[in-house]
Amino acid sequence: MTYGRVAENNTPGLQSARFVRIVLKAVAIVIAAGSVALIFGGKSLILRAAAIPGLPETELSAEMLTNLKEFGGLFLLVSLLIWLAAADPVRNVAIIDALVVGFVVLAIVPVFSRYVLSLGLSYPPAWTWIRTFLRLSLAGLLFLLRISSGANRNVA
Repeated sequence: MTYGRVAENNTPGLQSARFVRIVLKAVAIVIAAGSVALIFGGKSLILRAAAIPGLPETELSAEMLTNLKEFGGLFLLVSLLIWLAAADPVRNVAIIDALVVGFVVLAIVPVFSRYVLSLGLSYPPAWTWIRTFLRLSLAGLLFLLRISSGANRNVA
């Protein structure tokens, strides 16, 4: 069994599997980089990453910083799952489906929070919509390129 290699024929299903591998590995690298920044970053880095203008450093308590570092560890685990699923997307289609659902939930929550919490102009609305669009686009791309477990059995 070889990981990361595709059979010699260039059928559309195999090209799709190769593209899914590339997308999954890119997503895993981005999530891993963010989680390492959460784990090892200090207050100033996390405040810059939050991109909320005018938020004082005192608003980030030690307990919240600890929780963010724990979430960084959880995200590192998720990035490892995605990286391993990229090795064989046919057998790991359940992980890819869970990733699609996760991206849809992550796209809906900020929009929902914006209206429920009445954030107003404290957080730029354009960033909320841009992130929502990017997450829905990535979920749609992964869903369209979804490889069913019954098809393309010659992908190694």
